[in-house]
Amino acid sequence: MFSRAPVGKRKIIAATNVAETSITIEDIVAVIDTGRVKETSFDPQSNMVRLAETWASRAACKQRRGRAGRVRAGKCYKLYTQNAEAKMMERPEPELRRVPLEQLCLSIKAMRIQDVSGFLASALTPPDSLAVEGAMKLLCQIGAINDNELTALGKHLSMIPADLRCSKLLVYGATFGCLEAALTITSILTARSPFISPRDRDEESRNDFARIRESFCQNQGDLLVDLRAYEQWSVLRANGTPARGLNSWCQSNRLSLQTLFEIASNRSQYLSSLKEISFIPTSYSSFNPTSHGSYNDYNNNDALLRALIAGAFNPQIARIQLPDKKFAAGIAGAVELDPEARTIKYFNQENGRVFVHPSSTLFSAQTFPSNATFIAYFNKMATSKVFIRDLTPFNAYSLLMFAGAIQVDTLGRGLVIDEWIRLRGWARIGVLVSRLRAMFDRVLEKKVKEPGWEMNGREKEVVDCVRWLVERDGLDN
Repeated sequence: MFSRAPVGKRKIIAATNVAETSITIEDIVAVIDTGRVKETSFDPQSNMVRLAETWASRAACKQRRGRAGRVRAGKCYKLYTQNAEAKMMERPEPELRRVPLEQLCLSIKAMRIQDVSGFLASALTPPDSLAVEGAMKLLCQIGAINDNELTALGKHLSMIPADLRCSKLLVYGATFGCLEAALTITSILTARSPFISPRDRDEESRNDFARIRESFCQNQGDLLVDLRAYEQWSVLRANGTPARGLNSWCQSNRLSLQTLFEIASNRSQYLSSLKEISFIPTSYSSFNPTSHGSYNDYNNNDALLRALIAGAFNPQIARIQLPDKKFAAGIAGAVELDPEARTIKYFNQENGRVFVHPSSTLFSAQTFPSNATFIAYFNKMATSKVFIRDLTPFNAYSLLMFAGAIQVDTLGRGLVIDEWIRLRGWARIGVLVSRLRAMFDRVLEKKVKEPGWEMNGREKEVVDCVRWLVERDGLDN
């Protein structure tokens, strides 16, 4: 609500492009239009969403001008020439040409349309053919399409109203006994992190904020920090903590109460979706998750959760490159020093070097859990640099078990994952891992086809072996 300016005062409102259609303020008499707008666009060649400042469309500028003439006469001052205005686009670029198309292509396949490219080419403003090809390739990589046909996993993903990566995480969570955790992480990604960043940009405020976040889950990645914070709030709420107590707890831990309730609402919707597609029993309830124990045996297993997140986000994976080791002399001999955060580099397949966003809990990380040598990310955006966000570190065996196709190097130099990640090791180990992965894929495929099927005997041994390898990174203790 905007109050009128006092007598002798002038009110100035700085607004984003939301002012084009969503704000009407009675006492506005002048609009200053820069003619510029920041908007996201999808680059199919680099497979990246970019946030860039560009010229607005003439239609958008017309809407801006109208803010000064809604309820009284006014003026619009344009900070650009008539020649510049003549070169502007008539209307904004359609969303079909500005966003990734994986979800849309999967929905088209679910309608039993074989030629997805031809179908989209008939649109009034067809998307770039490269974007369609990239979307179809990604659907094949995540296992939703095989030989131009929907797989069992693809059918489930097409029926869950969520981002494909979130849908895949829900399926994994129900399969591997961490359903509640998967529901919460998916809901956080759909909403936003419940933590409120400090307004003050000084070092003391940033350090205090980082300390609070680390108190929930240290060095396990952004999503597990958010997960554990939500779980603590949920326990307090379930135990009948008064509203004043909840507000006080949220304020002391820099958490947004509104966002936490939004996450809780999202959880209920996703749980209903899983029931509607018969992936979990209709009798399942988050208020009594132990009534279906097999769905929640491993909610507190951080290593498994990080592996499942990596599998759901694949191919959005970056390699962690640590600097050369340094040692310092100590009483008991030489002691290895942790590397400085700024010396740790990250690389992905499409962009080469990428950078951890300053808002991430891993921005200042010097070490990673369980010998983690890779990092999964949910968002990637190019501004001044190519930044990755919503990060989760994971180890090599998580990559082997849950990531893309495995190729054994016939020259005995180890394994190649997704045609770009090379892991060194004995060829014998590569063959054994490839066979275990094939057995594991068959178990997972059967579980996805028949959600009610209970694993036992040999199938349970395969899954337990995979879980054991992921937790210990291949070590025997």
